[in-house]
Amino acid sequence: MSTKEITAEMTEADVVNAALAAAELEEAPPAQVEDPAPAEEAEPTDPPPPAEDAPPAEDPAPEEPTPEEVPPEEPPPAEELTEEQKANQEADEAAKAIGIRSERSTEKFREVYNDAKKVLPAVRAELEQVRPAAERWEHTMRFVQEHNISPEMYGQAMNMMAGLASNDLGVLEKVAGALEAELQRVNQRLGREGAGFDPLSTPENHDLRMRVETGEIDRSAALEIGRLRHANSHNEQVRAEQQRRQQEADSAAEARNQAVAELDRLGEELSKLDPNFAAKSAAIEPSMKAMIARLPPREWAAAYKEAYMGFQYTPPPAARAAPAPTPLRHQPLRPSAVPGGAAAAPVQTEADVVAEALRQAAALDGVPFKG
Repeated sequence: MSTKEITAEMTEADVVNAALAAAELEEAPPAQVEDPAPAEEAEPTDPPPPAEDAPPAEDPAPEEPTPEEVPPEEPPPAEELTEEQKANQEADEAAKAIGIRSERSTEKFREVYNDAKKVLPAVRAELEQVRPAAERWEHTMRFVQEHNISPEMYGQAMNMMAGLASNDLGVLEKVAGALEAELQRVNQRLGREGAGFDPLSTPENHDLRMRVETGEIDRSAALEIGRLRHANSHNEQVRAEQQRRQQEADSAAEARNQAVAELDRLGEELSKLDPNFAAKSAAIEPSMKAMIARLPPREWAAAYKEAYMGFQYTPPPAARAAPAPTPLRHQPLRPSAVPGGAAAAPVQTEADVVAEALRQAAALDGVPFKG
């Protein structure tokens, strides 16, 4: 049956009923649809063979290779300095190390430094050649000082050694006479008989000689008694000399300590009176060391005071008072007084602090600062 025929047979009541039914369908909530069960995983199957009349599949386009990361280019190596440039650089660093700053002085220093380096190997070679001789001479002088050998004794010993090494009979005769005289003096110091020295002839052994002449004792016994008597006297003299030297050393140490204490008291007094005491004291220190070396300790304080008072001291630019700061414009308003009647402290801004620091730095260099 066609649509026109159905429409023609429907009555008016049928049309109303159909419209009501359609409205109810629109107002009804949609039915909940259950989730379908998960489908079973299908086993992988081989792809179907290509049809005989199908055109051949085109080969996939080759993938473009990804560009590899290019490492950054290394800076070109620095130029190798020549030997002359290295020498100049070393000389400039040495000049800076000792405080040379100006270009003219640096150039002069560089010239002298490089010239010295050129001759340095030859100087070192010469030093190595004379080093053994210098060490031998130092050893000899140390031996001479340790044994209290005077220059005259050293000269006589050298002349005697030269004579002993000679083949001249006349020279050897002189050496023999000198040796006999020295041996006689040695025996006299020992108090024993020999080389023309008779201990019984000395005043201290006069009693022994008389006892020998009277036959009271024989000569050998008298000589032994005289030797022991001389040894005891010698030992007493040595002990007395040691005590005397020790007393002199103690007295010198005490005098030195007193002089140092007196210098300390004088320095303390001067430091309270003179604000430039430290600078003045450092300035006269070299001359005072030389003066103290040749003066007895009791005169140190007086010499120091005289040198200090006579020294004309000029403060360096860094120690002079800095100029008063110039008032800055556009300063923030501040009260002229604080509660209680006390004067208000000036408020320093950041600009004030920076300006004052610049002034002080300029004053150290001796350059006026224009704030």
